[in-house]
Amino acid sequence: MPALLRPLAFVLLVFWGTGVLAQQPAWLQIEARPGAAQGIDAARGYARRIENVAGFRLGRSSWHAVVIGPLPSVDAARRLRGELRRSGLIPADSFVTDGSSFSDRFWPIEGAPDAAAVQEMQAGPETPAAPPAPPAQTATRDAASADAPEAPVETLEQARRSERTLDEAARRRLQVALRWAGFYDGPIDGDFGPGTRGAMRAWQEAEGVDATGVLTTAQRGALRAAQAALLEELGLETITDAQAGIAVRMPAGLVAFDRYQPPFAHYEPVGEDAPHKVLLISRRGDRTTLGGLYNIMQTLRIVPETGARSLSPDSFSIIGEGDEVVSRTEVWLRDGIIKGFTLVWPAGDAARRSRVEDAMIDSFEMLPGVLEAVDATEDTPRGVDLLAGLELRRPARVQSGVHVDADGTVLTAARDLQSCGRITLGDEIEAELLDAGGGSGGEAGDGAEDGGGLALLRPVARTVPRGHAALAATVPLAGSPVLLSGYSFGGALGAPSLTAGTLEQASGLEGEEGMLRLDLPARPGDAGGPLLDPSGAMIGVLLPQPDGARSLPKGVALAADAATIRAVLARNEIATAPAPQDRPRRAELTRRAAKMTVLVSCWN
Repeated sequence: MPALLRPLAFVLLVFWGTGVLAQQPAWLQIEARPGAAQGIDAARGYARRIENVAGFRLGRSSWHAVVIGPLPSVDAARRLRGELRRSGLIPADSFVTDGSSFSDRFWPIEGAPDAAAVQEMQAGPETPAAPPAPPAQTATRDAASADAPEAPVETLEQARRSERTLDEAARRRLQVALRWAGFYDGPIDGDFGPGTRGAMRAWQEAEGVDATGVLTTAQRGALRAAQAALLEELGLETITDAQAGIAVRMPAGLVAFDRYQPPFAHYEPVGEDAPHKVLLISRRGDRTTLGGLYNIMQTLRIVPETGARSLSPDSFSIIGEGDEVVSRTEVWLRDGIIKGFTLVWPAGDAARRSRVEDAMIDSFEMLPGVLEAVDATEDTPRGVDLLAGLELRRPARVQSGVHVDADGTVLTAARDLQSCGRITLGDEIEAELLDAGGGSGGEAGDGAEDGGGLALLRPVARTVPRGHAALAATVPLAGSPVLLSGYSFGGALGAPSLTAGTLEQASGLEGEEGMLRLDLPARPGDAGGPLLDPSGAMIGVLLPQPDGARSLPKGVALAADAATIRAVLARNEIATAPAPQDRPRRAELTRRAAKMTVLVSCWN
């Protein structure tokens, strides 16, 4: 074994002493690469110099982490990190992890247990074969270090005297370095109080030196050097975007300006297959605009659905946590101007991401200038998406529904709702299936005996609808006019449409009870919408067209009738409102229909 590696191998062997195997195992993550091939190359390089190198995919993402371990405890991992960092064998921003985000093992390629087995720590690892000699430059550097005389170690009193010579700016810089090292989360005020002293002690413990709470001159230098190394790796620098009117520190080593598409300035990844991205947000607006942007941002694919989010009158914050990426959006409203940013980062790299987030938030500055929205012209294609370049998260399918009580309960067509990963009503109101009705069927042709193909949805949070339907007491005569209220175009118009039709007969195509046959040009998005008589009373709910081999003639539609609806509501103890006695004008009927009809979205 090369002389350079003997002390490191000894450290690793000591860490696996039999007296500590009962502690929680830990890992030292030293690098993450976007792809298995790159991960293998990185792991192979580290394995030439360091023992017990392993590699695991991070969750279900494309990122592959190179790690050392398993180690018997977090303390052991921290001591090893200090040893390896001082030896220059691992990056300065390497961090300790519990391995909970690891999935498939990719290194060593053969002969090692999988992730679950090593985490269980059933047996200590075998000592691997002696690695080949390290690269020449590493050996040369360490040989030179060995020949150089060691700097005298400061006593505690000398360290205190040295610390007292620091001006306020230097003390603030030291707090920033402690924050970047992951040990300090207090204010950057230059005041070395209990929080800063505790962070210093924690850093010293991690480095394996006396935990005095006062850093020596050499320790301060090492801390700042580690921060500088990480800054160099990320390429953090202040970018001034004059057109957007924003100055902010961002990871310029990972992203570069690509294009403007108001209200966004796009900074795309510089590496192939890397998910890093920054959006600068800049536009004019007020509190209403801010709220609209808050809703729009949550529909973007770069903003995963899971994560904390909050909206205040003059700002909002959105964290999206997914299997592939984590994003952070911070936006502020000042004097009629809305500005902010979105940072997109690979999942499983929280240590680097949090440091970049802090740097962007702390440095964000609003400058004169704003990205002006592009006005539509005759040359602008119809339906142009002002969020072009940002893929929206869209539902698998949409249909219509109708509010049936003052609590926001919604009646709709049942077909395939049970297969939805989640269901939303209107503007992203989460809902759950209260009654699946006819189960996975629920298409035209289902009769009243199996629920009529209807389902009931209940909002997860309390919701007060603008209006709800009243059920007709009688069935209209054949030939009577009817109106269908539904999202014919899948919500593209932002409001339901009214479609006129005629009741042909009060039964299905083969005489089935509980159904209505209609002469009505319905569209797929209308399914689940209410059928109204001229008074505005609900006489039925439209069922979807059959799929597969069966099809209805053009202009023919089927609906579940009022008796079927009444049975579903009674089964769920929902009282029906009395039918209106007046016959409103068309404009009033349109308003009533819009208030009771809701868009139902199915998400996979």
